[in-house]
Amino acid sequence: MASLLHRAARRLVRRPLALYDRLLGGRAFPGAEAVDRQVARLQTWAGGGTVPLSKERWDEEYDGGVWDYLADEQEAARYRAILELIDGSRPPSPPGESDPDRRRLDRGRGAILDVGCGEGVLVDFLRAAGGGEGLRYTGLDLSERAIETARRKRGDDGTRFEVADAETWTPEPAPPGREDRAAGSDPEGFDAIVLNECLYYFHEPLETLRRYLNALVPGGVVVVSMYEAPRTIALARALDRQFPPVRTVRLAGPPGTWRISVHRGAD
Repeated sequence: MASLLHRAARRLVRRPLALYDRLLGGRAFPGAEAVDRQVARLQTWAGGGTVPLSKERWDEEYDGGVWDYLADEQEAARYRAILELIDGSRPPSPPGESDPDRRRLDRGRGAILDVGCGEGVLVDFLRAAGGGEGLRYTGLDLSERAIETARRKRGDDGTRFEVADAETWTPEPAPPGREDRAAGSDPEGFDAIVLNECLYYFHEPLETLRRYLNALVPGGVVVVSMYEAPRTIALARALDRQFPPVRTVRLAGPPGTWRISVHRGAD
């Protein structure tokens, strides 16, 4: 009986929380940050599709095939849009100047960090778009099951998959004197960091994003994709206010609309 009452109470509060997100979430008003934090805590308690989950829950869902659809064709447009935004957001080389780093990016898109990588589906699109040669890719995910699958299906010398809590993970520097920066270590900075449908699963999403911005090389970009729902729309408002995007696109798909934005670190 207590369990039934608990579930009913959680369902009951979801609607007013969603209404707050639609109307006020992420907006600037006196006391907004404190209210947003309290709403986020209530949302985590109430549950739903866009709230933080435990490591055990993630493993259960990957074991159960809940996320298999991410490799389906209906998701492909989002992955392709992410790569196009990475390529289209790099600053142009100065006229008349040679830019070896630019050429390196053109061949392999530089060093990519995929936060919340799941089973590493982004790697398939990097390879298909011609980024397989010289690819330097690091994928992080909280789920051991997802990382096991990623290593089995997509692991090679250019990829590194790591079980990690993205809210606390910090890059491991490359060994001194290593020019090739093999997959066993991180580069000195990342050319692109992708947060693909994961930012809203963090307890402190904007503070986490701020930390990752500091891991970019000069001219690097962070690409954030979020499926549009009341909570993610509110988060997007706060994201744009604190970290104004250099570009934002909306992409319609069978399940709804994705919002994909590009943000730069300090040069």
